Amino acid sequence: MSGATTVMTIVPARVLGFARRFGSDTGGGIAIIFALGAVVLIVASGGGIDLMRSYQAKQKLSEIATLTCQYASRPSVLQLLNGTGGPGATSYQATVDGYIDRAVTTQKMGWTLTNTDRFVQSGTGPADVKLAVAVPTAFARIIGITQLPVTAAAHCYDGPNAPDPSGFVVKEGFEATGGANAVQKGGWAYYTIDGRSIARPSANPGSTPVYTGTGSAVWYGTGYCLETDEVGTISSTVPEGRQSAELDCENGSGRAGNSAISTKVDLRAGNQELRYFYRSRVTYRNYDPAYLCGSTAGDLSWANDTASSGGPVPNASRTNQINVYLDAATAGANAPLHRTLDGRQELAGANLIDSCVYAPAWIERSVRIFVSTPGSYWLTFAADGQDDSYGGQIDSIRLCNGTCPDALQDNFPAAWAGGGKVLFADSFESPTYAEDVPRHGIAKGGNLALSRGSTGGSPLGWPAQDPSGWTTAPVNQVNYGTLHNGQSGASQGSQYVLLDGWSASGSADKNRKVMRPFLLDPGYYRVSYGYISIVDLSGAGVTGTSCQANPASGAVYPADGAGLTGTIRHHTTLATGRWTNLVGVFMSNGQLISTPVPGASQGAATSFRNPDGSLSATPAVPPDRVDWQRYDAGAVNPVIDTCGYADSFRWVPRTASVKITKPGIYWLTFSANGGTADGNGGGIDDVKVTALGGPYLANPPGNTTTIPVPDPQPGTRIYFTGFSIVADPFAPTAPLQ
Repeated sequence: MSGATTVMTIVPARVLGFARRFGSDTGGGIAIIFALGAVVLIVASGGGIDLMRSYQAKQKLSEIATLTCQYASRPSVLQLLNGTGGPGATSYQATVDGYIDRAVTTQKMGWTLTNTDRFVQSGTGPADVKLAVAVPTAFARIIGITQLPVTAAAHCYDGPNAPDPSGFVVKEGFEATGGANAVQKGGWAYYTIDGRSIARPSANPGSTPVYTGTGSAVWYGTGYCLETDEVGTISSTVPEGRQSAELDCENGSGRAGNSAISTKVDLRAGNQELRYFYRSRVTYRNYDPAYLCGSTAGDLSWANDTASSGGPVPNASRTNQINVYLDAATAGANAPLHRTLDGRQELAGANLIDSCVYAPAWIERSVRIFVSTPGSYWLTFAADGQDDSYGGQIDSIRLCNGTCPDALQDNFPAAWAGGGKVLFADSFESPTYAEDVPRHGIAKGGNLALSRGSTGGSPLGWPAQDPSGWTTAPVNQVNYGTLHNGQSGASQGSQYVLLDGWSASGSADKNRKVMRPFLLDPGYYRVSYGYISIVDLSGAGVTGTSCQANPASGAVYPADGAGLTGTIRHHTTLATGRWTNLVGVFMSNGQLISTPVPGASQGAATSFRNPDGSLSATPAVPPDRVDWQRYDAGAVNPVIDTCGYADSFRWVPRTASVKITKPGIYWLTFSANGGTADGNGGGIDDVKVTALGGPYLANPPGNTTTIPVPDPQPGTRIYFTGFSIVADPFAPTAPLQ
C-alpha cells in the first residue's frame, strides 16, 4: 500500500520538474524537438482523417459496383444485347454506364471517377464493374501526398444467361444418418424435436436442430418429428442418393405426425431459384396420373377428393399435402407460425410460396424468387394435409443464387406423354336406344349420364377414376340419332347426340348443352368431334360449311334470320332460322363457371353450383354464355370451336387445340345455345380428348385457345415482405426478374 503511495507522489514531482526546465530553457533545443514532434503528431492525426475519408469512399464505390451488377443483370436491361459488338451491345454498355453516372451523383460522393473502363462486357461473355476515384487529402499534403487512390470491383456474371457463380444457398438430399436425436427403425428413421417425445406436437422448435444435413443446412422442427425413408421402404426410387424425407412422420400411434422443418438462409438481393422434388405416398384413384401443385392455396382449393387408398384412414382429405414457406427472419426469433388445414396445431411458416397436393410419381418443382431486401430468411417445408402419419415425400432441396444448374424435369404425366395419347373417347354407342319418333330416326329418352365413353368404364387417361357420364341441361334428357329403317346416320357406329330436340313428353322447345369434366395438367390438348346439320337449307340457297376454330372477338355469326324453309333429315320440311343447326364447343376452368348438378331422375331439371358456392336453378356464370354477334374471346368460357351449318347432311370432322396453364378440373361443353330452338339442330358424334404434350412440347399446335384460369395468372408476381415470387409459370424455370 505504501509503495502505491510513493509512485503517486514521485511521478507528479518529476513531471512538474520537466515542465519547469522546459519553460526556463533559453537555448532553443527543446523548442526544436517540440516543433518536430508536433509536425509528426499533426501528420499522424490528419493522416487518420484522410484514411477515414478514403475508407468511406471505398464503401460507397463498393455499394455502387454491387448495385450496378444487379442493374446490369436485370432481364429488361439484358434484352438490349443482340450479339457481340453489335448495336445491342453498344446500347447495353451505354445504359449501364448511364446508371453508374446516376448512382455516383445520387451518392453525392463529391469526387469524379478516374477510370473510363467502368463496366467491362463483351456482349456474350463475362461482365465486371471496376470503379476508381482519387480522394484529395487534407493533411497528408504536408508530406507531399495530395491524393489517395481508391478502387472497388464486382463480378456481375460469367455470361448473360449463365447461372450465378456463387452456386447453392441450400442443398439438402437427406442423406445424413444417426445423431443423438435419431431413432433407427430398419428401413426408416425418425428424428425427435429438441429431445421431446414424439407423442405430442409442439410449435416450439427449441434450440437443438432436428436434422443436420451432409451440406451446410441446419433444420429446426415443429410438430412431431422428421422421418427419413430409405429406397424401397416407401418409394422404389428417390431423386438423390438413397433417402427421402416425410413430414407427416410416424409419431408412434400411426394416426398423427404433421410436422415442419425450417432452415435459416442468408439471401442477397436479386434472383434466386428454389427447386425440390415431391411425391405422394397415399393413392387417390380419381387423380391418377395427374399431379396437383400450385403457387397459392387458391390454386388447389378445388382438390378435395377423398377417394384415397394406402393409408390408415380411408377417405382421407389431402393427406399428401406439402406446403413451402419463406419468411423474413427476426433477430432472436423462431420462424413465424401458421395453423394447419385441420386447425389442430401450429407449424412453422407464414408466407406460402408453393404447395403440392398430389403426384403419383416424383415431380420437380421450381419457384422463382426475387429478393428486394437482402438478409436472413426462414425456408420451411410443412405437412399441411390430413394428420395421419401418411403424407407427401420430399427430396433434393436446392436454393440457388440466380438459376439452379441442370435442366428442370418435365412433369407432364408419363402416361400421357409421347404425343397423340387419347385420354377420352365417346362414340355414344352405349346405352343403345331405338327410334321412337316415327320416320325421324330419333330416340327421345336419351340419358347421357349413362354414356361413359368408349371403354364403358373409366376413361383411358384416368384408368382408376370412378366411371361417370355427361351432364345435360336444362333437363336431364337428350335426343339420340339412331337407326332409321335399319340404316345408321352416325359418323361411325349407329348413334349420335342431338343438341336441339324433343323433350321426353314430345314438346320441341329445348336447346341443350352437354358437359363433362376432365382433370388436366399444364400442357397442350386436342378436342375432336364430328358435326352434322339435321336441317338442310340447300333449297333455301344455303350451301357449303360454316365452321370456325377459335373464333376471334366480334361477329362470329350474323343475326339468325327467320323465314327459311329447310328439310329435316329423314322427315319433312321445317320453317326455321339460318342458324338452327348451331353448335358451340366451350372449355372452362371449373372454378370460374357454374357447374351442373344433375336432377335425380331422367327429365328432371339440372341445377348449378355457382363460383360463389351458391346453388341455383339457372347458372350465374353459364359455361356456354355467348353473344354470337358480339363475341368476347376474353370471356372465362371461351369458344374453342363452332359449327353453324354443313349442307347435304354431311358429317364434318372438327378439331380444336387448347392450352392448359394450371392443374384443374376443366369442363368441356357442347351447346346449341344461340340456335333456333325448334326441336331440330346440330348433332355431334365421336368426341375425343387427346394429350399432345407438356409445356416443353417442341412444336406446339397452332391456333390454340388458352383456357382462362383463376388468379394469380401464370407468370405474374406475388409480393411478400422483402421478396416476390413468380406465380405458376407455364414452363419453369420462370425468367429472371
